[in-house]
Amino acid sequence: MERIVLRPTKRFLIAQRVNHVVPAVTLLLAAIEGLGGGHHKSLWLTAAEVIVGGGLLLVLLRDLRRAESAPHARVSLFDVVAAVVVFLEGVHRYNPSKGFQPATMYFVIAVATLVIGLLHHRIAAAVRAEFTSDGLAIRTRPFRPLRVAWSDVAAIERRGDTVVVRTTTGRTAKANLRTCANRDEVFAALERGYAAHRASLPPAGPDPGTPASGPA
Repeated sequence: MERIVLRPTKRFLIAQRVNHVVPAVTLLLAAIEGLGGGHHKSLWLTAAEVIVGGGLLLVLLRDLRRAESAPHARVSLFDVVAAVVVFLEGVHRYNPSKGFQPATMYFVIAVATLVIGLLHHRIAAAVRAEFTSDGLAIRTRPFRPLRVAWSDVAAIERRGDTVVVRTTTGRTAKANLRTCANRDEVFAALERGYAAHRASLPPAGPDPGTPASGPA
């Protein structure tokens, strides 16, 4: 079996993480304003906002430099730091005199982001391509696989960054690898797997409608 973990492109990584970068920048600017005397906040909260907001931007720059070449880390430092950013934003908005409030949702999102960061290796490993003696499975999202048995494959082609599989029943299945940095590696493995399957098939026998040739 050949298994390839799909790595995101730099552009896709930026699109994924921009939703955390915006609150980080906002938090950092608010903290700087607080240091200048614009707001009356505790010193520890202001210092934490400066450190964490700036730290998230540094981690983002590091990840972008390594995006298309480095293997997946076991823990996503970016998501862990982003969880702290969201938590501090919740603390910033928290009003102890109220019950359920918007700050509560920040705390929930912070916990969810932290769990995603700690389970990063398992989540990333779920996005993969597998080629076995039985068939192919390409999972560009954790819960949306393209799975076809070799015996059901009539033809395979590459259309740009998309794998197109036409089955013997006339169905067409596709997997878009546009956001995968190692898509060429996936296409090459797909061709090897399909070629190996075809080579393992027994040779076709004579057409039953063709009379056997006898001695003249």
